[in-house]
Amino acid sequence: MLGRESGEDDSKPADGSVPKGFYEALQVLKEKTEGDVLVSLRGKELNVFIGNRFITYRIRTNRPPEEGRISYDPFPEYDQVLALIEAAAGEKTAK
Repeated sequence: MLGRESGEDDSKPADGSVPKGFYEALQVLKEKTEGDVLVSLRGKELNVFIGNRFITYRIRTNRPPEEGRISYDPFPEYDQVLALIEAAAGEKTAK
């Protein structure tokens, strides 16, 4: 967003700093993730990419689902990504 008077981008800190706790939350995410973690933080926009991860699996409709398929967590890093969002926003998000 451009500032009305200055014409400068006021959507990010002028000194290029990141919110307090962001690096700590990123480190926890990296430690709990098997693939590569790529993060882009631009103003109020945060993009998180986890390399070598595909959240898909086959569902067979000709027999009942197995216990392992029902209890499988396809995105175990979800809580860490939420913590990273909270750190970037400087506030707690609803869970």
